[in-house]
Amino acid sequence: ISKYVPSKYYSKTDFRLYACVTYCDPRMRDRYWMEAGYEDEWISRAREQVWEVYNTRYALHSRETSQSINTVAGSEDSVQRAMKKRACIASDEISLYQQGGPASSNFELLMWWNMHATEFPGLERMSFDILAIPVTTAHVERVFSQEKLILQDGRSVLDAELAGKIASLGSWFRELGIGK
Repeated sequence: ISKYVPSKYYSKTDFRLYACVTYCDPRMRDRYWMEAGYEDEWISRAREQVWEVYNTRYALHSRETSQSINTVAGSEDSVQRAMKKRACIASDEISLYQQGGPASSNFELLMWWNMHATEFPGLERMSFDILAIPVTTAHVERVFSQEKLILQDGRSVLDAELAGKIASLGSWFRELGIGK
């Protein structure tokens, strides 16, 4: 099998972000990199990047959740207790996540993370933070370009809030095809 050389392409991007985004998608995890034939060195580096992001920013959420789960009285139903017990037992949230099978291809990503929040509390937060980053800034840049038309010399008395509302309306009208 020939190895894919992502370092050639991804060295010009935010490597850490790419690694975390693909890893936070339960259809992919790190299996995606292996199945795509990425070079072993790249896969090792990507895993290290995911671990680093998780450990520096999100592992604390996992530990806090596990500790608070241990102190909760047993008033919930058996399914809730089983889910909480699994969260407590998991000494390493990432390893537990990695052992899971791939999610089906026709699923809602955010719904999946909501359903698995008690199992993977730190990874759930990491996923929501990372997956909230827009893929492109083109739409935002277009809105800023429209702002210079709104804030002309004759309209310089508009405050920022009103100018933002006008820009939003213009964007929505274009999206809906109104005024063409």
